[in-house]
Amino acid sequence: MSHDHSHGHGHDHDHEHTHNHSHGHQVPWDVADEKWFVPGWNDPIVRTIFHAAELNTIDVVVDADCLDINPLSAAAGWAHGPLTGIVPASVADAIRAALSGHPNAERFRIQSHAPPAGEASIVWSIGAASKWSEPAARIAAMHAMLRPGGQIFVADDGLDARALRGLLREQGFRGVQARNYTLEGVRFVLLMGRRAAG
Repeated sequence: MSHDHSHGHGHDHDHEHTHNHSHGHQVPWDVADEKWFVPGWNDPIVRTIFHAAELNTIDVVVDADCLDINPLSAAAGWAHGPLTGIVPASVADAIRAALSGHPNAERFRIQSHAPPAGEASIVWSIGAASKWSEPAARIAAMHAMLRPGGQIFVADDGLDARALRGLLREQGFRGVQARNYTLEGVRFVLLMGRRAAG
């Protein structure tokens, strides 16, 4: 997508569905029924992250706070590598069962431990960061998951954006940004950065 969200307000979906994703994929908006036909795409936070990340077929994705399976499910249509969701051990089996019928079920890895260090090209946390008890440790763990040049996205409402921005920079992320959004009645802050290439 070529839209600039830096002003902090979103475009509406009636405009968005006429555009292709930046890597040539069609945004999954059902014009006839006026709804998103891929789970996860109805969430404006998920769409914003996908567009900012320029998610593509070679990406290896980790959801560091997999509170909802829909973001990973939506990512499966773009990223053709493994899709890892980090969840509490107590709910891992239930989430695996929920994904068992997914057409890309073999690519989902639902687990309570971190993936191999340096494997992911994209790691995100959606809707959890405002409740982190040890944000510095969480940012450090996400940094470790990423390969050099990999991208981090942290999205939630009620974030202390200045403090988190500082933590990302202290951890060595480059190009750190924090943006405020109001999209389809949803308000959130999105922090993003990139692990140093070397």
